[in-house]
Amino acid sequence: MRLYDHLNKPIVLGEELGRGGEGAVFTIQGDTRNVVKIYHKPIAGEKTQKLKAMVANSQDLSRFTAWPSATLYEKPGGALKGFIMPRVSGYREVHELYGPAHRKVQFPHADWAFLVHSARNVAAAFKSIHDCGHTIGDVNQSGILISQQAVCHLIDTDSFQIKFGNKVYYCEVGTPHFTPPELQGKSFKGILRKANQDNFGLAVIIFQLLFMGRHPFAGRYFGSGDMPIERAIQESRFAFGAKASTKQMSPPPNTLDLSVCTSSVSQLFERAFSEEAVYKESRPTAQEWINHLDALKNALRSCTQNQTHKYHKGLSYCPWCKLENESGIVYFLAYTSVGLDKNRFNIEEVWSKIQAIKIPSLAKLPDTSSIRVVPTPLPAYAKPPTGIAGVINFLVRFHDDKGERNKRKAALRDAEKKWEYIEKQWQALKSDSDFNSICRNLRNAYNEYKELANKHQDERKALLLKTYLDRFFIENAGISNIGKKRALVLASYGIETAADITYDRVSSIPGFGPVLTQNLVDWCKSLEIRFQQYRPTPNDLAVLNAVDQKYARRRSELESKLNGGMAQLEHRRSALIQKREQVYKEAIIAAKKLAQAQADMKVYS
Repeated sequence: MRLYDHLNKPIVLGEELGRGGEGAVFTIQGDTRNVVKIYHKPIAGEKTQKLKAMVANSQDLSRFTAWPSATLYEKPGGALKGFIMPRVSGYREVHELYGPAHRKVQFPHADWAFLVHSARNVAAAFKSIHDCGHTIGDVNQSGILISQQAVCHLIDTDSFQIKFGNKVYYCEVGTPHFTPPELQGKSFKGILRKANQDNFGLAVIIFQLLFMGRHPFAGRYFGSGDMPIERAIQESRFAFGAKASTKQMSPPPNTLDLSVCTSSVSQLFERAFSEEAVYKESRPTAQEWINHLDALKNALRSCTQNQTHKYHKGLSYCPWCKLENESGIVYFLAYTSVGLDKNRFNIEEVWSKIQAIKIPSLAKLPDTSSIRVVPTPLPAYAKPPTGIAGVINFLVRFHDDKGERNKRKAALRDAEKKWEYIEKQWQALKSDSDFNSICRNLRNAYNEYKELANKHQDERKALLLKTYLDRFFIENAGISNIGKKRALVLASYGIETAADITYDRVSSIPGFGPVLTQNLVDWCKSLEIRFQQYRPTPNDLAVLNAVDQKYARRRSELESKLNGGMAQLEHRRSALIQKREQVYKEAIIAAKKLAQAQADMKVYS
């Protein structure tokens, strides 16, 4: 097909690159830097004037956008058929970056730092539009493209609200999930769109980039009935915000909270989605997002356990490790393999050595009755009288032994108390609570180690199934009564692929009743049957590497615990034996003293 630009230069179209509801995009023969958009239906009037004005006032916006550079006609002076715009290649729609399943396919090397940087560049693209006095109007997940270098490009610019001088060309379309509360449910015809309203859609896109595709208004609702995203937006029910509970909302399970960001970025989200932002027009500007996202990126650190995990230095723990452990989802791919060296550690040999460390039985203390001692003779003054005097003394106790009997009674009492104390000490040394605690912990470690290989394989199989199911996107599946619009709603609730589908998850989403839910579940089950014949690909192995690393770390931890526990047991055993030896020495002395005290009292018998 041959067309003519506004300077009457002939333009020959090449192959068709894509087709949408409004038009189709074609290559240009002899021009690799530009493409052509041709409308399906004739356009005239305001739309024609808008395109001509955009061509005449590009203001170098082609760096960030697919801005029209020339209008095209079926013949010189004929009807306008379309326009020329820069060719955007090597880019993907932003939802293919923020959706975890899509990201692992289209951006396998992207980590959270990449997502933060991409969000920053989306804000920069919005700023370039706003600085020229224009607004995007219809902010949506398909009109924002991201490259492998995190560069942002805006397309569908012919739908933007454009202002040249006093003339405004309106944007009369919108996407509900990115439309601010004040415009929800309204006709866009003749509505003057504002940058503050664009800033709502910008905040939603940034939130989705930072929070794994979650929509900020898709949460759990504790009121009666359904709470679709459009209504939640209209009623400012920010599910992740500090005031979420007052709106009967809370975040969905297995999601991050705002603390994953710096406090300044968290405050931007609170402002963007607040009720005050509607009438005060106080949503964060694109420039504010640029400043604070730059600061967030500069504050990121790498997790010591997983280098693909990035989080800001203000956190004392890695939120990604916690989220992945709780959800069972791998969000970022690791490409370095950690093998499990199964030959360097013999668990049964180590366990046999541990079991051989025992506390000896408790020996008997010395028998005081078998200790031979000579009673201490009574001094002359203490000897009781004999004969008739002894009988009288027995009756009236006139003899004074100067306290000798009481002294010997006191010595016996002290010796008996000391012996009783020694016996209690000795019985307490029959076992050792620390030794027993170490034994229990080592038994648990041994049992866990024995099951580790099976658990590893089970988790690997489950992850491989999820990775397999992650390839099947709902939006492309052709499931009965599940079109693009319903697929978008599902994605806002974290359900992108077959791997995300469970009956309970789907049925809890407003608008998804038993029939639609069962359609999705049946589709998922049909894929699981096909999985039985599936063989892993190199990309699958990259995903599995994360679980391999986790079990390699746990295996190493348990090996260290078992080896270290052996040394701890030896230490506790030695300490107990040493304590026993000390108490036994004291017992020998105490036994002799008791035997002597008993013998010393027997002289009065």
